[in-house]
Amino acid sequence: MDVLVNNAGIGVFSPLETTSDEAIRHLFETNAFSVMAMVRAIVQHMMAEQAGATVREEAGSHAIYVSKPQPVADIIEAAAG
Repeated sequence: MDVLVNNAGIGVFSPLETTSDEAIRHLFETNAFSVMAMVRAIVQHMMAEQAGATVREEAGSHAIYVSKPQPVADIIEAAAG
């Protein structure tokens, strides 16, 4: 595996004050924790090979949706060492 592309994600397109906790948890489960699972699945291989890259693609402009890039960036950065 040379490249891991993190491109899947969902958005919650409603005002924060009317969005349920369940919807926000689902968003983070999908957008942040799924990235962590994929990085964990491949990072040991990349480290053993001393090669590889992760690519993170983002889209969206809604406050709740765009709240996810920092946790995702932190996960990827931590895996990179």
